[in-house]
Amino acid sequence: MVELMIALVLTLMVGAVTYRILMTNQRVTRSQSERVGMQDNVRSGALIIGSELREVGYDRMPAVLNVALAPYFGAGALRSDIVAIGPDSVRYKAMRGFGVVCNKVLASNQLVLRANPAENLLQVTRPLAVGDSLMVYGEDTPMSSADDVWFHASIIGLPGALNCPDGTAGLRVNVQFSSAVAGVPVPTATAFGVITVGAPVRFFEEMVLRSYVANGDAWLGVRNLNTGTAIQPVLGPISNGLNASQGLALVYRDANGAATAVPANVRSMEITLRGITDNPVYRNVQGYRRSVDTLAMTTHVALRNALR
Repeated sequence: MVELMIALVLTLMVGAVTYRILMTNQRVTRSQSERVGMQDNVRSGALIIGSELREVGYDRMPAVLNVALAPYFGAGALRSDIVAIGPDSVRYKAMRGFGVVCNKVLASNQLVLRANPAENLLQVTRPLAVGDSLMVYGEDTPMSSADDVWFHASIIGLPGALNCPDGTAGLRVNVQFSSAVAGVPVPTATAFGVITVGAPVRFFEEMVLRSYVANGDAWLGVRNLNTGTAIQPVLGPISNGLNASQGLALVYRDANGAATAVPANVRSMEITLRGITDNPVYRNVQGYRRSVDTLAMTTHVALRNALR
């Protein structure tokens, strides 16, 4: 009987030690898995944000303007791709495609873009549609950059096939040009006068990147204002704290590196993304305390044309 009791006690002791080891391993494995997921989430977010904002920039109207353009563009004025800024959101024009002009038809306000697959000069993420926005490069004097300007325009007619003058495939788009003066369109003839064959075209959509709360969790999301769709989650969850613990924190800096609240003055952005684990994790091996872990990563993005 004594031997049996000793054996039972030893068995229970070994079992308790084994159980504790198993539980500790399970806690460590679960915590590591949660932290790895959080780290992947934050790193992916930093890459996505950097890729999304890398084409955001600004254009300065030339000091020397064509006389015909003077009423529509103020010399030296700025036109930024950043529309509005906030501590946890930014509204911007995001590049979504590229093309090259092969012809222009003044009678129907049409630009014809090269669409020959062999040339690969028309690159868009989706078929172009009415209401899409674009920018067309104009140069009044090809040998000088003093009068170059990017025209903002909108597609006002359903795009369709129309060959370029050399017989290769092309895509026609009916456009309406806008000026730096609110509500005053640029006459097509005036714009066509300085847009040359071979001019680059940039297609863009107006987007909002921000943090938002859904089902009690904070997420990083984007919304397409051109299509009017609801905000879509990009990744999460992210921290739902305040101030230094915000899941998405944006700092905007001017040409001197100082923080600015004026969209037109922004030359770079400092984006901090703070992720959290999906579930509470143990802070130490013994597992005495469980809490949500966090990880922050900061990305710096300089605006296109942000010369120092």
